[in-house]
Amino acid sequence: MTCKETLERDVKAYAKTLADVVSGNDAFAELAEGADINEYDFDLEYDRLRWYFEDVLDVEYRVDSRLEYKGTNITLSWGGPGIEFNTRNGEVKGYWGNDEFDWRVDYDTRHAIDSHFAEVFYMIRESY
Repeated sequence: MTCKETLERDVKAYAKTLADVVSGNDAFAELAEGADINEYDFDLEYDRLRWYFEDVLDVEYRVDSRLEYKGTNITLSWGGPGIEFNTRNGEVKGYWGNDEFDWRVDYDTRHAIDSHFAEVFYMIRESY
């Protein structure tokens, strides 16, 4: 498998995982196997998203000049390949060497994740 093929496979896999986390389907149950179920209620979308995004590598909030939320760029993996999710356009984008590949998630997935991070952002903003 070439680097480009691996990049495409990994980007699509992350996009599918994001959709699985939002929907809470059987694939999510496999992903969350062994998680501390006392801390999370996986029947709730908010808890599924909180659990999944708890260990991401970086979260970059985009705000306007009035500190109003505009979107989030989430780093999902670094190195080979580097993969990010942009909530503004619903794009999972991967980079590896000179290769780039992007894949859009469905509207419901993008909207759920964007709404989650907007809520988190406003909680953080209010705490300052």
